Amino acid sequence: MNKTKLSLVIGNKIYDVEFESDCIIAHEILTNLPFSGEVVNVQGEIFYLINTEIPYSPCEGREVFEVGDIVYWKSLSGDMTAIALFYGNTVYENGNQPRGVSPCIKIGSIKELNIDDMHNMNNGEVIKLIKR
Repeated sequence: MNKTKLSLVIGNKIYDVEFESDCIIAHEILTNLPFSGEVVNVQGEIFYLINTEIPYSPCEGREVFEVGDIVYWKSLSGDMTAIALFYGNTVYENGNQPRGVSPCIKIGSIKELNIDDMHNMNNGEVIKLIKR
């Protein structure tokens, strides 16, 4: 599997990302970097809206992920897109693992994730996904 090194920068913290560059969606993400926005922190996930729509069918995505996974999400209505990072049980799951509100495409993961840092992340902080 080909891995491209990226970083997720949140405030003054930098997290190494292992990028899954072996799918079409991931290649589109890579060619449109960097992405930046404002943190929205909800139970078990941090996300930020982006202005790049990458077409994919919901059947290409999945809803259940692992802690540390970074995903590309598009609303079912198609009017919003986001990058999300799962750091724990989300409001859409039964207590076992993170789940997206609708199908997402995994684009990478953070292996050394500090759950406390994520849990304490403030809404509105600047977040960026950049190539290293």
